[in-house]
Amino acid sequence: MVTTGMSTLSNNITENSNYSNSPPAQGEGVNTIASTQRRKDPKHLTPAQRAKQNRDRNREHARNTRLRKKAYIEELKKSISELMTQRDAVELEKMHVEKRKEEQREVRLRVIDEFLKLRGSNERCDARWNAILDQNFTLTLPVTSGHGNGPYERVLNAAEVMADVASVTAMLENVGTGTVEWTNSVMSGNKIHIVYECVKDRFVMDGCTGVVEWTAKTVGAIAQGCKAEISFKGTLQATFVSTTNKILSVEMLFDTATVVAQIKSLSPSTSPGELDLPSMTSINCTDVATAEDAAVLVDSLNLPHFLYGNSEAESMACLVDL
Repeated sequence: MVTTGMSTLSNNITENSNYSNSPPAQGEGVNTIASTQRRKDPKHLTPAQRAKQNRDRNREHARNTRLRKKAYIEELKKSISELMTQRDAVELEKMHVEKRKEEQREVRLRVIDEFLKLRGSNERCDARWNAILDQNFTLTLPVTSGHGNGPYERVLNAAEVMADVASVTAMLENVGTGTVEWTNSVMSGNKIHIVYECVKDRFVMDGCTGVVEWTAKTVGAIAQGCKAEISFKGTLQATFVSTTNKILSVEMLFDTATVVAQIKSLSPSTSPGELDLPSMTSINCTDVATAEDAAVLVDSLNLPHFLYGNSEAESMACLVDL
């Protein structure tokens, strides 16, 4: 009986081993997949499984949302940074442009002021004039009574400008002729001249054109016997060369009749015929010391020198480019 029992157990183990190693029966794998799909289907999930699935899905959705939001914010920061950089660059360029315009305005106003100063003092050095006047310079003036064929006269280049200034000075030096005061003034070597002042807060620039109001008053007319100094005012329009800031043209407007009337009323011995302007003569300057004064003039305008010779006395002054 023992032998029979052992034989039966051995046969059962062999059968079970063969069963475990044999392939599944047809249809058995399909049933397993279907069972897995049923477990994933919410309808077949338990409430706890369904809640866990919802939590996992919500976590994934929230994570994706945070990543998209972070990427969006980073892109916005990048765009804002680029826009701020562009804005700062534009603002900086505007500031530079305004600064250059203001510096150019100041330089050109000083050039006009120097032009009037040279005109009023009857400057005889062509180097000083050439330092601020372009070689194609023209000056337009109202014609003094008794001179010219029209309402305006045009003066070309620095030489003719100096001659025109000399004629105006000669007219003023004749004021009071014959009086004791005039004789004493001549004997003492006093020279009458005109002091011009620009009304700086009325200076307007438009491109290369500037317009400014000015006032003028003689110094020395009383010493020549006049009852008072002669005063008048007007406007000046100047056109500048953009690259050098030298004056290309000037148009001065003022009431010449008022000037003549003042001279007649303030000088008891002056007759209308004595007010005629002398003919213009060309005046040249050859004094090296005066040429050096022209260099000092340009330095006073904060303008650099360009040397064409071996010394400052041999150099010509050019206006700075802005």
